[in-house]
Formats: sequence, C-alpha cells, structure tokens
Amino acid sequence: MAGTYDQYFRPQSSEAAGRQQNRQIFTVYNIYRLVLGLILLISYFYRSDTSPLGLVDQTLFLRMLSAYVLFNVLTLLLPRKLLESHYGQVYVASVILTDILLLVTLCYASGGVGSGITPLLILPVASGSLLFGTRISTFFAAVASIALIYGEFYHYITAAAAEEYYVQAGLLGLLLFIAALGIQTVGKRLQEKDLINRRQAARIRAMQQINEQIIRRMQTGIIVIDQDETVLHCNDAARHLLGLGLQETQTITLPALLHEQLNQWLHHPGNRQVKFRHDNNGPEIIASFTYLQTDNSVNFLIFLEDDTQISSRAQRLKLLSLGRLTASIAHEVRNPLGAISHAAQLLNESPQLQQSEARLLGIINTHCLRMNAIIQNVLELSRHKAAATEKIELVSWLQRFPERLQSGYKHTVQCVIETPELPVWIQFNQSQLEQVLTNLCDNALRYSSQDAGVALVALRLDYDVATQQARLAVIDEGAGVPERDVEQVFEPFFTTQSGGTGLGLFICKELCEANRARLYYQRTTDSRSAFRLAFPHQDRPFF
Repeated sequence: MAGTYDQYFRPQSSEAAGRQQNRQIFTVYNIYRLVLGLILLISYFYRSDTSPLGLVDQTLFLRMLSAYVLFNVLTLLLPRKLLESHYGQVYVASVILTDILLLVTLCYASGGVGSGITPLLILPVASGSLLFGTRISTFFAAVASIALIYGEFYHYITAAAAEEYYVQAGLLGLLLFIAALGIQTVGKRLQEKDLINRRQAARIRAMQQINEQIIRRMQTGIIVIDQDETVLHCNDAARHLLGLGLQETQTITLPALLHEQLNQWLHHPGNRQVKFRHDNNGPEIIASFTYLQTDNSVNFLIFLEDDTQISSRAQRLKLLSLGRLTASIAHEVRNPLGAISHAAQLLNESPQLQQSEARLLGIINTHCLRMNAIIQNVLELSRHKAAATEKIELVSWLQRFPERLQSGYKHTVQCVIETPELPVWIQFNQSQLEQVLTNLCDNALRYSSQDAGVALVALRLDYDVATQQARLAVIDEGAGVPERDVEQVFEPFFTTQSGGTGLGLFICKELCEANRARLYYQRTTDSRSAFRLAFPHQDRPFF
C-alpha cells in the first residue's frame, strides 16, 4: 500500500494546525484593517460639518490615516514566508501595536474619547488575544489602555475648553482587558474544537484511503451501479474478471451478460447467486447482487468471484484428504504390491514359462507399475506447498525451453516457438512452470506421433496490451480431446488411455491455479488441438 503509517493515521499536529489557523485569522484581520482605513478615508473627505473626524488636527489626522492605509496595504503584500519564519510572531505583534498607536493618534486628532473612534481599539486587542497567549494579549490591552488615557490627558492640556473623559477612558481600558481575557478563553475553546475536527477529518480521510486500497486489492470483484446502470465504481479484481483494462480513466460499460443477470435478479430477488462466463476464454464467474442504500438514492452492489478459484479450493481440500488417506495406507499397499511384482518377476525367470503365462505376468507387471504411479502422483500432489512466485521474462524463457525439453528424449522432437517481439513478464514459480509445460508438451508429442506420425509441438505466446495479460498455447497435431470430454479432461483419474493414471492434467491445472493462472482446452482457429495457459497480470500481487 502506497504511503507510510504517518501519512494515513497521524492527524495534523496541534502546532501545525494552530499555525495554519493563526495565518487565516491574521489574513482576515489584514483585510479588515484595509477596509477600515478606506472607510475612514472616504468618510473624512465626505464628512459633514458636525463630523468629529480630524476635529482637533486635520493635518495630523490625514497624515496618520494615510499612513494607516499604506501600512495596511504593505502588510497584505508582504510574502507569506515572513509569517512562517522565526520572526513571524514578532512581525504580527509589531503590526498589532502599530495599529493600536495609529488608532489612538487618530482618536486624539478627532477629539479624544468623545470622538467615537476609540471602540475601534477592541478589534486589534481581540485579534492579539486570538493570535497570542494570555500574557501577550493582556500586554496589548495594557498598551491600548495606557495610550488611550495618555492621549486623553494630552488632549485635555493642549486643547482649549476640552471636556474631561477620564472615566470613559478608564472604563474603555477595563473593557479592553475584559475583551482580551474573554476572547482568549473563547478562542482557546474554539481552537480545541477546531483541532478535534481536524483530527477527526484526518482519520476519516485515512480510513477512506485504507478502504479504497482494500477494495482495490481484494480478489473479489466489486461493481457499484446506480439505477440507470451507470458504473460508479469498479475495482481491479472486477476489471480482471470481466477482461477490462486496468486504466481507471477507462469508461466501463456493464457487460451484456451481467446486465441480463441483473435484470433476472431484479425480477427474482431470491436468486442471490448466478454463474456466467463473459467470453469463451474467460473464467466462470459467480455474480451476487444486493442493494446499496445511500442518503439520496438506492444503488446496486455486484460481487464477482472466480468460480475456478472456489472450485480449486474445494478440489484442493478433497485432494489433501485423499493424499493423507493415501499416505496412511501407502505403506500397507506398497508392501503387498511389491511382493506381487517381485513374485511376477521370479515367475518370469522360470524356464518352463509358457507364452500364455508370460502374457498374464506382463499384465500383472503393467498394473503393478500403474498402481505405484497412481500412489506416487497422489502423494506428490498432496505435498505441494504455496507457490513462491517470481517475475519471469517469458519470451527469453521460452526460447531456451526446447533445449531442456529435448534432453528428456532419446529421439529428436520438434518444438516450434512463436512469441511477440516485445518482452512479456509474468508472475509464476519457475520450477512449476517447467513441470506444467513439460507435461503438456509430453502429451502433445505423444498424440502428434500417434495421429500425425511426427513428434511436433508448437508453443504460441500472445500478449493482450489492453488487459496486460499473456496467454500461452501448447498446440499439437493430434486428433484432440473429443467435445464430450472437454469438461472432464482435468478431472482426477480421468483418462482415455488404458495405461494412463489420469492425474497428469489435473496436477498441471492445480499448479497453474496455485500460481493464479488458468489452464483450459480450446482448439485453434484452424481446428488444431491446443491447451491454453492464461497468466494473471504480473503486477497484481497475491492477497
């Protein structure tokens, strides 16, 4: 699964979340300051005769207001990296203190506390309470209160017939302290709730990503469709079973057979599972349907399972039991079988042996060997462990295979290799692949010699670029498997030869399924006999 543990499970830290929230608060505060400065500037130029703006000193008011607006524009244009640096807190504190001093100066130039501008000091103090701790926020309130009282005192001693507003200034200072402490408490609670929400959102996103990875990599195919039969979701297993490409951007249309099965289920909901095959080369699929209730609509959920894998598991359990049973009685069976074979060999050495008796002894020896081969094959099959797969470049591997095949024969055999020009990678156990192909080629050479008089086998490798899957056909010149026997040819102990054990093809199929490949029989377009091996996608790992 892509990504680390921290990426999926660790929510954003409280420090990082706090910094992000502070940046958002400071950005909103900067926009407010700029809007406030522009409103005061416009109000000054369009003021009435009774307006207190610039009442005491118009020149000072206009200069300080212009400086306030320019300072606010500069703070918006400063790069974001300044806030994220080590001097970010110093910069923000300097901005708030500058705002307080400029607003106090504007208040003095407009007539002091009585001008009505002083309540604007509450917002810088409140912003400082949200951005800093308790000590710094009370410091901002203290600076604003002292500056306000000093400005009121200076206005009283410099302006003629000025009214005293010391009580109002003191009450406003007290209000600033109350606002600083109150907003600090409320802001801390809001930050804690915001942090909890961020953590929950991070966990929900992590669980969503985990669920998507699990659904994508599970072997059961899952398709979600709406009431218009539009495919909303389709995992990789479903694409693989239906022979679709693995590109997520590819538009998916519900196959006709699956559409027909869905309609049958809608009319007969009691039929939960149906089997179908989307094409002749594909596996037999078990489809089950159910409703998927959402808040706004009702969708349909389709589960697809490869019936060959289910059957192979049952077959494996059956063979495991058979293998254990055979192992438990092998010793008892082989002892009398060895005695019978030895006695037959001694009788065969008798000089008074007649021709009819020799024929009977030959029958005894043949069936002794056959019984021993059956026991050996079943024991070997029961000992098979999970396949340790590896990546194999199949084109170059097949080019070297005829030499290894010829080493097992005294007479010359012909093995024709047909491969694409591009390299083809598969995931398979190399020794088991050698065993499967050797067994299939042995059968092909034997039947080619019997029916066509020439020991010839052809290995044809095809690669489907859309599904990124490889298929290998083992083609012989024999008469082939009769149509009535195609479904039984891979069954254990099924054979058309009198001396066969009926386990060769069954073992080949078991080995293929252990490597998540599929072995089946299908004639070529020119009606030649062919056993085909369909390999899984080489990047799709075992689950």
